[in-house]
Amino acid sequence: YDRALGLDGLADVLRIKLREVLREDLGGTYGVGVSASLVQYPRGAYSLAVGFGCAPERADEMTAVVMAQLDTLALLGPDSVQVEKVRSMAVRAHEVELRENGYWLELLGAADFHGVAAQQVLAEDAALAALTRPRLQEAAARYLDRRRYVRVVLLPAEPAPTPTQ
Repeated sequence: YDRALGLDGLADVLRIKLREVLREDLGGTYGVGVSASLVQYPRGAYSLAVGFGCAPERADEMTAVVMAQLDTLALLGPDSVQVEKVRSMAVRAHEVELRENGYWLELLGAADFHGVAAQQVLAEDAALAALTRPRLQEAAARYLDRRRYVRVVLLPAEPAPTPTQ
């Protein structure tokens, strides 16, 4: 559970940072998606995916910026402002989830599946409080490995027509 929380927190940090850099600073995209997944069965694996749309001629530039941000995060970890944003978002989301039956059903089902005592699932408040800069830095060092990535660029079949005047 701690690793999943670290990976999810890392994805949130990346989402915030990449939106700031790619959208607000560079004006290169309307939005950035970051998703993370950690599975135990049939064998342990994780994925962290970053996706964004941009003009084809800016794909290399934008990808280079993303990779530089990943490298910086893996080396230095997030800053304290990013950590506080992520923690406060997670706490608010958890407060909402606690009122949803689907959340409880998923949580108790996962506890049963993984053989974890149901009482442990109630400790999420403490786990969220422990979502700290060192914990996210450890997750960044573990999951942002440049030797293990795939880059996919989808380009249009034909160049877009230029407007005629």
